[in-house]
Amino acid sequence: MGGLGAALHLAQGRARVHLSDGAEFAQRTGLDTSAHARLNSATTEADLAEMLARLDRVVP
Repeated sequence: MGGLGAALHLAQGRARVHLSDGAEFAQRTGLDTSAHARLNSATTEADLAEMLARLDRVVP
């Protein structure tokens, strides 16, 4: 597993943060978002800061 797939796996497994594959959000458009990930958040600012800190520690 390499590239974005590896980063998504690390985020979910080690950081305990779920990221969605960016390609899912550009279907039927001319945009290529296959190299992007999406963080969906409906949470408090403190929880969001914690999620970003976890990601920063595990995703190169």
